[in-house]
Amino acid sequence: MRPTSQIQTELIWSKIRRTCCAIRAFLPNSTSPQAPPAGSNDSCRRVYPRWCAVPSHIGSCSLRLGTSSCRSSKVGYAQSRATPGESCYPTRVGHIDVGTLLDSVPLGSGHQHDGEKTDCQVMPAMPQPVRDSVIQLGRACLAEMPVLILGSGASVPFGLPTMQCLARHLSKSDPPPPDTEHPQTLWNNFLSELKNGVDLESALHNCNLTEGLTDHIVNETWSLISAADQALFEKLIIGRSMLPLSRLYRHLFNSTHRTLSVVTTNYDRVAEYAADCAGFSHYTGFTNGYLRSTALDGEAYQRPRTTASRTVNVWKVHGCLDWFRSDLNRVTAAHLARAIPPTLSPAIIAPGIAKFEKTHQEPFRSIITRADAALRRASAYLCIGFGFNDEHIPPVLLERWQQGDALLVIITKKLSEAARRLLDRSTGNRFLAIEESGTGTLVWSHDYPSGELLENQDLWSLDSFLDKII
Repeated sequence: MRPTSQIQTELIWSKIRRTCCAIRAFLPNSTSPQAPPAGSNDSCRRVYPRWCAVPSHIGSCSLRLGTSSCRSSKVGYAQSRATPGESCYPTRVGHIDVGTLLDSVPLGSGHQHDGEKTDCQVMPAMPQPVRDSVIQLGRACLAEMPVLILGSGASVPFGLPTMQCLARHLSKSDPPPPDTEHPQTLWNNFLSELKNGVDLESALHNCNLTEGLTDHIVNETWSLISAADQALFEKLIIGRSMLPLSRLYRHLFNSTHRTLSVVTTNYDRVAEYAADCAGFSHYTGFTNGYLRSTALDGEAYQRPRTTASRTVNVWKVHGCLDWFRSDLNRVTAAHLARAIPPTLSPAIIAPGIAKFEKTHQEPFRSIITRADAALRRASAYLCIGFGFNDEHIPPVLLERWQQGDALLVIITKKLSEAARRLLDRSTGNRFLAIEESGTGTLVWSHDYPSGELLENQDLWSLDSFLDKII
């Protein structure tokens, strides 16, 4: 995969190319120092140490500015003269501010100056082959009734906090009074990690906090996310607005399938709310009702019990805001809880070392087993806002995907490094990865492994993705 920075650089040069055409008519004719021959090798370029190379496929355009020249060649490199450490294009010419023109030059196949059309060619906003490939792969994924894998990026658009927000919240929280079990130095070390820019999960891995401090983090995590979840729930009651995930559920259930699997590391109930808004049942491994207990034999409890019913199975491998554990290690679920009930603790797995131990307890062990089974049966995966940093989901998914007949589609605001490493390991496996890039979208696939930049196109958000696909 090409680095995002490289593709974004090409977008900047594309805008510069259009700017060249726009300001060319305002500039006096002048001669420019001769550039090295197009296609010159490195030894030839060393004769011209003040020239820098620009990828030639960015386009063809000439700009003469007296002391600076930007020329492009159809082969080799476009050569631009610049002093060491300077940009190889001017930022201001006379009274013309190039920075302003970068965003003001309209797209087009060329511009007319003095009755003569320039040779400035502008790529279309969304190349047809790339568009067709995205649509084809997206539809192929949905046709396979994919397992939906939801990360925090799937919930953030609806007001749920990011990991960065959680880190800031924890930094301002008051931990239990220090004692011999959890001295103040442990908490101070954790805060120092966050202050130094270490992400929350890494900070918790680096600092082996005591059980008391871990419980404090769990309770604060529950409080922050629960408040945002309740706010979303109240909005849905008032507006009954359709979540994009509800739209996806309805499309997938426009078939003979009766169940849909969702695997998520999120504690919030966005996946369940989406099922309610779409008119489908949801099952998380617990019985129905307001006060619920575990019921991992789901067939006996899924509702409504009619041949027309459709059920969304939501496998929450790190727990849910609903779940609470008693002193007797019994887990119950209570949706209406607005605060942590006395004598109970949230049954959620916080980031850090302790989560490996928690996953061997119920209900997590059974939930993860169900999630693994769904991942192994799948012919396609649709990952929404998922960073692939979890220790449980990616290995099973990767094992199935590398068998060669499963399709992996990722839509997210920003691809994580873990996701990039996974895609780099692709050896002919089918995939489509989409992320935001400024006002556009970056697309990678097995057809376009080097990536394609689609200007002024939003495909990375679920709603916009569905607009193009269904």
